[in-house]
Amino acid sequence: MLHGLLSELRLTPATLFPLSLVFLAPLLLIIVIRLARRKDCVAFFHPYCNDGGGGERVLWCAVQATLKARPSASVVIYTGDAVSKSDILTKAEARFGLKVEGARVRLVRLRCR
Repeated sequence: MLHGLLSELRLTPATLFPLSLVFLAPLLLIIVIRLARRKDCVAFFHPYCNDGGGGERVLWCAVQATLKARPSASVVIYTGDAVSKSDILTKAEARFGLKVEGARVRLVRLRCR
């Protein structure tokens, strides 16, 4: 059926390939542009990220390692703590000795834990 349609239109594979590129090129360009705009983001779910225990040390070590390994990445932490980001980062640095780049960290507050 397709072969019959192509022969009626006098389209051969040699003419179809450049024609398909004409239609696919804009689509591929849009996909490449969207992928280039996409930001590298890593998220952690830790409702009690400000408690200062062993689990929090693991969280902040993971955040620090992620930011070091992926220079273009940002980190989102889903937390139930109602403390400011600067207070949380200051406490993590004081308690664990881990300096985290605050500009690349975003906290999303959970309504309930």
